[in-house]
Amino acid sequence: QHLNGNGSAAADLWLSALRRLESLTVNAYPEKLSAKPNDWPMMFRAVQGKDTSMSIESFFGSNSWCNRMEAAVVVEMIEQLVAQSGIATSSIGVMAAFRAQVVLIRRILREKNLGAVNVGLPEDYQAVERDVIILSLTRSSKELMNADIQHRAGLFHQPKRMNVALTRAEHLLVVLGDPDIMVEDTAWKQWLEFCRENGLWYGEKGSPGG
Repeated sequence: QHLNGNGSAAADLWLSALRRLESLTVNAYPEKLSAKPNDWPMMFRAVQGKDTSMSIESFFGSNSWCNRMEAAVVVEMIEQLVAQSGIATSSIGVMAAFRAQVVLIRRILREKNLGAVNVGLPEDYQAVERDVIILSLTRSSKELMNADIQHRAGLFHQPKRMNVALTRAEHLLVVLGDPDIMVEDTAWKQWLEFCRENGLWYGEKGSPGG
């Protein structure tokens, strides 16, 4: 992770933007806020939505997956960044784990005249960085994870894709996902624990012990 978040007026801009995103919900573990470094430009937003199958015409009718609740939160965050923090749409990148989620978020953004925001899969960001990256993990069904792994789809149990997803943000990183699914992957579970212990986890807690 190479996020730049220290000491300058530019850093203050990104941290101010982050505070606005945090204010959209509540910290899941407020007892950890005393340990939170104020200059770390990242957050986890827990969203326990539902993933649904969506046929994509450009994929010759094959199915892919979207999560409308996560998509709605992504768009809400972008609206906040643009309208309240003055962040340019060209500075924001959205990454989603499945093509259907990319298509859904693009459609909603276009409807809100925010179509200049780049939305893509992790592969689309291989050599691309943005000032802000909002990552939608999308998956909310444990029973579908094995099929994802077999088809090398999604962002679980795929360390290379995970690495790309977490290293494309220059100044601000936001990850949205279902914690009950994330704990099934050792790497994401460790990342969640890091966020919890450092006061970076916002939204829902997930299942007890999850």
